[in-house]
Amino acid sequence: MAANGYTTQIAQMLAMAEQEAETARNLSPSLPWAYTLLGQIHTARADYERAAGYFDIATRLNPSDAESYAVKDHGLFWSGRTDEALAAYETALRFDPQLTNPYFSTLIVVYFAKQRYEDAIALSLQAPWKAAGFENGQVIVVAAYGLLGRRDEARRAADQFRRTAPFFDRTEYVASFVLPELRDRLDEGLRKAGFE
Repeated sequence: MAANGYTTQIAQMLAMAEQEAETARNLSPSLPWAYTLLGQIHTARADYERAAGYFDIATRLNPSDAESYAVKDHGLFWSGRTDEALAAYETALRFDPQLTNPYFSTLIVVYFAKQRYEDAIALSLQAPWKAAGFENGQVIVVAAYGLLGRRDEARRAADQFRRTAPFFDRTEYVASFVLPELRDRLDEGLRKAGFE
């Protein structure tokens, strides 16, 4: 949700957003974006099952809404459902091949989770990543280079990432992932790239 703005009062802002989304849903129960917003709110609260339910309703109401599928991908991934996340994102891309950050950032993480390291790297090299706000995708690419044994590229990517995020904490970042095997691979890749 950081891509949507910044606040130090996250819980209060999420509660306000939820109230507005509920009002919109009550006024117009067939409005897909009310459900998409509710899904985003519950994703931010790490209530992934409830979020997935809202995303399912949104995509059922508007089955060609690329953004609803892309946001659904994010919630599915963070709940550890990588196959479903990849399917949701691929559906989103079929409807809108021009989707950009933050959605591509999650796709890079999903590719990494599926051990598709070359795909994660290739996606990171595309034009949308020249913009700010891509730290999550950048750190995943650093780990991908590390796991592929591409030391020089891993070190260059790590140096570039350190300039973008000088206070990055490898241990804290790795701990944020749900799947233990993903945490282990991510930690290994980052260590191989020079993050201690």
